Amino acid sequence: MNDENFFKGVYVIDCFSSVIVSERYANIYRISKELIVKLPASIDAVKSERIEDHLKRLFNEALLQKQAYDLGVRVPRVEGIFRIDICNNCKLHKKISVPGLVMEYIPGRHPHNDRGNVLFEELLKVEMSKARNAGFVPGIDSLFNQNIIWDDLRELVHLIDLGCWSVLR
Repeated sequence: MNDENFFKGVYVIDCFSSVIVSERYANIYRISKELIVKLPASIDAVKSERIEDHLKRLFNEALLQKQAYDLGVRVPRVEGIFRIDICNNCKLHKKISVPGLVMEYIPGRHPHNDRGNVLFEELLKVEMSKARNAGFVPGIDSLFNQNIIWDDLRELVHLIDLGCWSVLR
């Protein structure tokens, strides 16, 4: 596999960089004030024989997320698939490179305690309706709290983690 065919560029993170969100299949790292990267939860599990499957999932999610963003659905803006070089200063692990989905950082929080908040519920309905009206079929996990960012200061709901979404053809 030739990196130039798949990756827009390279970001470097340290193995001790803080994970801002840890999901079952992915971890989210903050790579700048404006950007985050989604990486596999188990970096060691991404071996060369499974890299194609990982890339396929990343490209699918990036494509769906870009299409949703372009159609006005509140999702993080996609920067692209980048090679992420994970190096460390502690010499515990060797340097490893993995593909990662780089996207806009969305301020806010998961709405664990906001169910029942009328404004939150209404804004969530609006975003889900926009997605469905644009031809997207949100995944079964789309209404889980961890797949929603609620910015109560700006009164905005963003949908995240579109890995299980599909598009009506």
